[in-house]
Parts: sequence; C-alpha cells; structure tokens
Amino acid sequence: MAAACRPIKKVCLIGANGTLGSVILDCLIEAAKFDVTILRRHSSSSTTQAAHVPLVREVAISPHLGLEELTAALQGQDAVIAAFPPDDVSQHLRLQGRRRALLAHRL
Repeated sequence: MAAACRPIKKVCLIGANGTLGSVILDCLIEAAKFDVTILRRHSSSSTTQAAHVPLVREVAISPHLGLEELTAALQGQDAVIAAFPPDDVSQHLRLQGRRRALLAHRL
C-alpha cells in the first residue's frame, strides 16, 4: 500500500541568507503556507533580514553537519531546501550523506 501523501507544511532552508536562499526565503514567507526554519552555521556572520525574524525559526548548527545535531535540527520537517552554492561540493556531499544516514535511522 502506498504511503499517504501529505502536504508540505514545515520547511527547513539551508543557505537562507545567500543570493538564492534569500529569494527562496522571500517566496516561502510570501506564500504564507509554510512554517519556515532556517538552518545556519554557528560560524556564519550573516543575519536574517529583520522583517523575517518574527516569521521564521532559526537554528544554529556546527559547520560539520554532525548526524546527531542534524537529526535534532531537522526533526519534524517535511522538506529541506539546500540553497548554498553548487560549487561547494563538499557541503552538498556532506548533507547528502547525512540525508542517507537520517533515512536509514528512520527505518
């Protein structure tokens, strides 16, 4: 039996303060259909736009994207959007590896 498809409500955005991420964040907020969480590195010097602060939840995480830390940060999310530069292959691969581990952890 196929799993029931439920609407996406809780969205976690990684890279929300970048060139692409800021546009995605604006669209998610403008849609007014999502509970948005921003995942931000502890070491990041970027800040969330003041207008967005009351509308989003911000979670700080280490740059290493540790499995336990990432599992806790993504708990309850329906979708994750990685909006950081595609040339940063190491971070994308790390996130993909964590995704596989998280999926295996759920089984």
